Order: sequence, then structure tokens, then C-alpha cells
Amino acid sequence: QQIHLADFVSDQLDDHQASAQLKSVKLENNVPADLIVTSDEGRLMGILYNLLANAIKYNDDGGHVTVAATSTFAGWQLSVSDNGIGIPTNQQQRIFERFYRGDNGKTIPGTGLGLAIVAEQAAQLSGSINVTSELGAGTTIKIDFPNDN
Repeated sequence: QQIHLADFVSDQLDDHQASAQLKSVKLENNVPADLIVTSDEGRLMGILYNLLANAIKYNDDGGHVTVAATSTFAGWQLSVSDNGIGIPTNQQQRIFERFYRGDNGKTIPGTGLGLAIVAEQAAQLSGSINVTSELGAGTTIKIDFPNDN
């Protein structure tokens, strides 16, 4: 279905506001107001839910999380960025494995399933995931979706 992405992201950010407030994490929606995408709302909700939950959970008190999106020639791109603890380079490709928990996240409660769910949902929408992260500086996860998902 067609999704007004900025409104959709706002609703997801509202759902995460309570957990963000516990850590004084600021949530920001940088999605253009006029961006309309065609996608599966349920799968997109699962992706965004898990990315936001992790960005808040693995952030520092007083940090920030930003959701952005852009239209591309071949489709559109969704990104979730934080300024949290980051992921070591040698662990970045493993974070999408079921039950994998990086060394720097083992003291934080979790199951290691969130990003595996993101990867599965993105694959079902023909999306490709890219991770950039730096220890102590944060993480950005971008997903490129084709126009026909």
C-alpha cells in the first residue's frame, strides 16, 4: 500500500517516546513530508520498531536518534542513526544473525533477535542493508528498497 512515510515514522517515534524519555534520548524525524512509498506496512513497521528499539537501547543517556529517508532513482532509502555505543568493525556483519549479541552489548538485556528480524523483513521487501558504525560515536543502519516492493 502507499504510505505517507513522514506520518508513518512519526507514529513509530510516538510509540517509542516512553523508552526514549527514560534515557533522555531525543527522537527526530527527518523524513520529507511529501515522501510517499509503496510498501508492506506491517513489515515496514517491524523494521522500524526494531531499529528504533535498538537505537534507543544502545544509546547513551542524553543521546539522539534520527530517522531519515530519501527517494532514489531505483526506489527509496530508510536510515536510522544514533550517537550511542557503536559496534566494533569485526562484529558489524554478524549483528543480523539470530541470537548474536556483540561484546559491547552483552551487559544490556536483549535476545539478539531484533536485527535478525530487520534483516528478514528487509529481504522480504527486496531491501539491502548497510551498516556504518564507530565505537563510542554511534551507528547508522540504512536500507535501500526498490520501487516495486
